Amino acid sequence: IYSRKLRSGKWTPEELEFANCTITYYNEGTLRLDESISLRNYLAKQLHCSPMRITKKIGAFCQSKLTILDVNHLCKRANVTDIDIKKAMQELKGLKIKFLNSLGNT
Repeated sequence: IYSRKLRSGKWTPEELEFANCTITYYNEGTLRLDESISLRNYLAKQLHCSPMRITKKIGAFCQSKLTILDVNHLCKRANVTDIDIKKAMQELKGLKIKFLNSLGNT
């Protein structure tokens, strides 16, 4: 579905929904990324676009790896279960499919 060219320009509603949901799950701790990848780069890869496009739309939040977490955030992440993680991954998979399908209509 992806062309070799990176996506650019206007964001689709489905693309924004996927990005916002991804950020929410990341904050909740239900989306766990390897320490070597930033949320910004993860989103860029998932959405097949430049990391700068993520920054322009979503802002500096995604540039952070969130390595400095406050106590409340750590506690929230500690309470995440495997079931929570599976549910989040299923929803993100569905949203990504919805996004990819929307590309055929643009």
